[in-house]
Amino acid sequence: MHQKALLPNETEKTSPSKKIQRRSHRLNFGNVSRRRGESNFVLAFERAYLREAQTSSRADMRYREVPVSGFGVADLVWISWKTDDGGHAVASEHAKAHLPHITAFEMKIKDWAGGLAQAARYRFFAHRSFLVIPEMQVALALKMRDTFVSAGVGLIAFDSTTGEFQVAIEGESGSPLSARAHKNAIERLRLK
Repeated sequence: MHQKALLPNETEKTSPSKKIQRRSHRLNFGNVSRRRGESNFVLAFERAYLREAQTSSRADMRYREVPVSGFGVADLVWISWKTDDGGHAVASEHAKAHLPHITAFEMKIKDWAGGLAQAARYRFFAHRSFLVIPEMQVALALKMRDTFVSAGVGLIAFDSTTGEFQVAIEGESGSPLSARAHKNAIERLRLK
């Protein structure tokens, strides 16, 4: 498996993550229902990614269904800060002015091409963005590798029955395309 590459670069010595928190902004939309199949797919990936993240040396938070004005609603947003020996968040190479590293995920069990467009918009506020699709659809999506690369979006193959995932395309990792959108996302999540 290649999960470790998903996590932010760890160049500093940091302490183990104390606690991973989860918040959902789904209630902001009132009574919105989603098809159960995709909802189960999202939850299964969240659990699988959480298992991997708990082995890292960061403070993390995760959010589901995050609306960022003008950029859509991300299925899962993972926020991380490096920590010092006392477990306090510290600035890293990704975190100018102590802003956290954001990874956004769009998950699709169908219409992966539409999901790619959504994940590309997340690069405006996130350091990394991934499209997560069922393992059986990856071969078809890989035919569009150049589109993923030019959009700066990674591709993850996920098997929801085993809970295993593999990075098929790394995608771009760097500063969000819009510092303003990143700041708006931070404010939206009440992290600042």
